[in-house]
Amino acid sequence: MNVSVVIPTYNRGERLGPTLDALLASDTSRLDAVEIIVVDDGSPEPVAPVVESRVACPPISLRCIRRPNAGPAAARNTGFRASRGEIVMFLDDDILCPPDLIRGHVQGHRLWPGSVIYGRCRHAEPEPMTPFFRFFDSLGHDHGRGLREEFVEVLTVASGHISAERTSFDSAKGVYCDDLDGAAEEFTLALRLRDRGIPVMLATHIVAVHNQSVDIESMCRKAYWHSMGCAEAVTKYPRTLDFPAVRDIIRVNGALAQGDSARQMLGKLLKRLLCVGHSRRALLRFIKVIEWIAPLDTLLAPLYKAALSSYMTMGIRDGLIAFRGPPGPAPRLQESRTSGS
Repeated sequence: MNVSVVIPTYNRGERLGPTLDALLASDTSRLDAVEIIVVDDGSPEPVAPVVESRVACPPISLRCIRRPNAGPAAARNTGFRASRGEIVMFLDDDILCPPDLIRGHVQGHRLWPGSVIYGRCRHAEPEPMTPFFRFFDSLGHDHGRGLREEFVEVLTVASGHISAERTSFDSAKGVYCDDLDGAAEEFTLALRLRDRGIPVMLATHIVAVHNQSVDIESMCRKAYWHSMGCAEAVTKYPRTLDFPAVRDIIRVNGALAQGDSARQMLGKLLKRLLCVGHSRRALLRFIKVIEWIAPLDTLLAPLYKAALSSYMTMGIRDGLIAFRGPPGPAPRLQESRTSGS
């Protein structure tokens, strides 16, 4: 079996290095070849030196492709077209893989031929534990945790580590939608897979680690860019609203709508007040003070929720303006080149 691993990256060389180190330590027994392709999506500081400083031992090979900045979806497709593996795995640039991750994906395709396979991504627990990590962990972002089944068929995908069989896709069209700039390309991929009747399997036993900070500021920024990408997806591909996850993001964080209850209307108005720059910054400063003085979960949880919700509301608003505004090129969402799982 030949496997290709495509890693799109944008200006994140400091995170890419540990990702490559973990990947180069993979268990390659019973694999004929593993090629790792890093796609530099027009980073201001090229990542080629980070790639070239690593040594790959057979059957692993490593190379870097640089392309003009066009977004993570287009970068993934560039890697797909340049790859040769029977199985092509897409890996975010801040994911730390266990040694058996690649073999786990291969085994998944042997058990479920013709499917797309993706696994879990968890965040490493900080030391010491923080109130925000406990709050964030309770939100259920680690999909599949606690399930006994090793493979579960699902409707949507996550982009942390996901693999597909080459024969399932046309090389010219690629796997993802090339015209997306944002960080929600998994929604349009799920739509494409559903239309083509390609099953999506969540491999609950294949677990990688997100190499990123879990703090309120970082997660607020991530919430903003993810919701802005969601607004782009529903603007360019309205049928993504068929997915409950997308529909809920737009409904809860979008504009006032007919049928909203009094409570929903009040919540949306409050979020809009928090979207104002000085209000948003003041809330984050207040949260930091509470974390220092009285780090109680019951006190901080509603504040965390308010901050994240305000950034998501702002992302939906800015995304709809950017992609439904007057004719002209929409702004590149460069900061969204962080990992999207």
